[in-house]
Amino acid sequence: MNTTKSIFDIIRAEKFKDKSKQELIKKGINDLEAYIFDQDKVIENLEEQNKALIKEKSHWVQKSFKLANKISEIEEDLEVANNLIDDMINQND
Repeated sequence: MNTTKSIFDIIRAEKFKDKSKQELIKKGINDLEAYIFDQDKVIENLEEQNKALIKEKSHWVQKSFKLANKISEIEEDLEVANNLIDDMINQND
């Protein structure tokens, strides 16, 4: 942004004999400054959206780990239950 500002300062400092050229350059500079300002706002918004998405991703990653742990616990419980059933079947034989 500093480089852009210094370019604008140089252009503003230039003296043009033709007033229409001066006005055209001023309008161009103002339009360009407005565009740069708008783009800065777009970038800020995108950065905020990115932060929100990273936070949401983190949330879902944590949920996934909790779910994986629960599934693992259920699998262990099922294995114990299957072993108990097998033991009961073997005792009845």
